[in-house]
Amino acid sequence: MNIIKGLMIKDLLQLKNYTRTLVIFICIFIVTSIAQEPSRNVLTIMMTLGFSMFSVASLSYDEMAKADKYILTLPLTRKDIIVSKYILVILSTIIGAIIGVVATIIITFMVQKIYPI
Repeated sequence: MNIIKGLMIKDLLQLKNYTRTLVIFICIFIVTSIAQEPSRNVLTIMMTLGFSMFSVASLSYDEMAKADKYILTLPLTRKDIIVSKYILVILSTIIGAIIGVVATIIITFMVQKIYPI
């Protein structure tokens, strides 16, 4: 399990430069969901997709850096590498869904408080 945890930490460190793009992505969708009432439910879907794409980008970073050659010299199997990628994608998707649901609920309550029906 420590090997998988280490691989996930490696992927997150690689994606550190991508966080600014993710924050801009989140801000744009929060602003559009505040402005347009029917699109508030779309915020949850977009957050989920955004966070999952965030973690899938680690695959392209590994390919660009040719990290597979280095990683395979370590005492681990291809199965460990794949399992760590799947766990990272699943966890980031769940985190994105939770953030999307919470943001949608908060925005809905804020808008209803400002503009009561």
